[in-house]
Amino acid sequence: MALLVKDAEYQALLLNELKVTFRPLAVLNPATLLPEELADHPHDCGEVLAQVTGIRPDLRDTPLLDAEMTLFTDGSSYMVDGKRTGVLPHFQLPDSHDSHVPSQALFSSQEANHSTEERFLLLGFSDWPALQPALSALVLLCYLLTLAGNSTLVLLAVRDPRLHTPMYYFLGHLALVDAGFTTSVAPALLASLCGAELWLPRAGCLAQLCTSLALGSVECLLLAVMALDRAAAVVHPLRHAELASPRRCRALACASWLGGLANSAAQSALLAARPLCAPHQLDHFFCELPALLQLACGGGRDATERQMFAARVVILLLPSAVILASYGAVARAICGMRSRGGRRKALGTCGSHLTAVCLFYGSAIYTYLQPTRRYDQGRGKFASLFYTVVTPALNPLIYTLRNKEVKEAARKLLGSVGRGQAGR
Repeated sequence: MALLVKDAEYQALLLNELKVTFRPLAVLNPATLLPEELADHPHDCGEVLAQVTGIRPDLRDTPLLDAEMTLFTDGSSYMVDGKRTGVLPHFQLPDSHDSHVPSQALFSSQEANHSTEERFLLLGFSDWPALQPALSALVLLCYLLTLAGNSTLVLLAVRDPRLHTPMYYFLGHLALVDAGFTTSVAPALLASLCGAELWLPRAGCLAQLCTSLALGSVECLLLAVMALDRAAAVVHPLRHAELASPRRCRALACASWLGGLANSAAQSALLAARPLCAPHQLDHFFCELPALLQLACGGGRDATERQMFAARVVILLLPSAVILASYGAVARAICGMRSRGGRRKALGTCGSHLTAVCLFYGSAIYTYLQPTRRYDQGRGKFASLFYTVVTPALNPLIYTLRNKEVKEAARKLLGSVGRGQAGR
């Protein structure tokens, strides 16, 4: 009994080492069929085969009702609350008073009530220990800027009548998306950078994937809609109020949200239907689609990957084509302008949006539009850090740094807050 328990402990420690892989032999070792040198009875190959490959008569296929101890394992070991938890094939120790059950450990193929749930270990930036303090400070700063900047932008767009225009209407939606997008990944990332091991159950991992994928898809579509609005303002300035009516703006915003949610639901459902093979470890800081796809196994994997890749092409390349066409029309209109002031105003209006587009789409296309087998999680997580944490923090600065209307609205809001406090 003690040897079995000690053997279980050693195997759990070995399985904790990431570079150790255990695989069952596919062939029988011929040496087991050789007669022993000092055998007292004649050698029988059939008897040896029965001993080596046969099923032990003391094994049970149901858990023991009177077991003194139950141990579980899924072939890995991990840390929980500072204690190492090792898991081997599920076996139970029988009660010593049970005379008809052998005293050795009895294995069980049936999962009991305390079985471990399928979980995923997110390694984050643990392979860059020297970089973690700087990354922690950067992520915290960007997260605070994202929350403060985007919430302020939404507040100004709602309160100030001068900002009740199509551009600021879409910008308010973009600010909401950015705040939610960063919130879906930043808190867990900060905990990981502070030294905590980040384990997520399968349901939690899929929920994070669905949320981040939905908000990222909505941002892709919103940026394309904003490019259409900028093109209408520059190319058809006299008809802009008609082309970008409040009803059309609401319809375009709703279409962006519904399109992003539909894309996320479709891809998350396809992934949820696939089995994910061990080891359940992601060299990433959140459950991102390309990293999870590398764990997919079973039949039909290639067909699923092709379907999901087609969905990513649609959600990334179609909005990119709309943006390129819109800014092509803007460039032609600017070249035809005779007034320097008009050119400067048009460039200022479109330049901030074009900067945000390049920052977001550059890293997103690198991450999602490459074959799954070629995706490098080590490099991919830095690209993902850029478009999930850094870009949402920069967007409020990009759109408002040279914007007089937003600055005036901010001064007005601060002045009203100051007068209210002075009146008290």
